[in-house]
Amino acid sequence: MNQLITEQVVVNGHRIACGRHGEGEPVVFLHGTPSSSLIWRNVVPHVAQQGFRTHVFDLLGFGLSERPQNPQVDTSISAQVQILLAMLDHWGLDRFHLVAHDFGGGIAQRLGVFHPERMLSLTMIDVVSYDSYPSPRTRQQMEKGLSALAKAPDDHHRSHFRDWLLGVTSHVIIRPLPEQVRPL
Repeated sequence: MNQLITEQVVVNGHRIACGRHGEGEPVVFLHGTPSSSLIWRNVVPHVAQQGFRTHVFDLLGFGLSERPQNPQVDTSISAQVQILLAMLDHWGLDRFHLVAHDFGGGIAQRLGVFHPERMLSLTMIDVVSYDSYPSPRTRQQMEKGLSALAKAPDDHHRSHFRDWLLGVTSHVIIRPLPEQVRPL
């Protein structure tokens, strides 16, 4: 697979970068922030090789998708759900597996609350809660700017990561995976 992003689609007047790979049952991947679908570059080929049709897109304001210059354009979790629904229509997907990371998890949770009938399964990796983003810590980082975070010394990052890990909670629902979806 040479490129993850293979096309551009206009959704609600905004350009969204997306790609489809493989054949079979559909799996949609949602990225987090400040990322793009590029985070799935090592996952999508393996999932496609297992007989699934994979779908990725860069959320509005991220990656290769349009970054609206108008600050009034809503790029919140709720607004991104509408983008996801439009992408599902574009791809002709009524039911699909959904894999979400970080901010994408908040989008996935809202979709699950309002459209649970559309999901065959939901896999969430290190996600935000759809009603609590951004966290106070993330809000502080955003106010200081990403450049301040990037310039912080290594021990600051390690301390931040340690505190973050100690504050993590999880709720795992264990359900047997079909053989073709077992971890690599």
